[in-house]
Amino acid sequence: MLLKNNIPFYDASYISLATSLKAPLASEDEDILNVAPKHGVRIMRLKEIRSVLKQGLT
Repeated sequence: MLLKNNIPFYDASYISLATSLKAPLASEDEDILNVAPKHGVRIMRLKEIRSVLKQGLT
């Protein structure tokens, strides 16, 4: 994934872990936003996280 997508090691690590755990990934990083969905990883943007947190507080 790292070489194929030309992304930093740490971004590839986050995507790989999210794939293994079948978990969403919270990020605003452009590399992650572009590559993760290609590997079946759901991305949660900051705006979505804020919305979820607000719903939990009310």
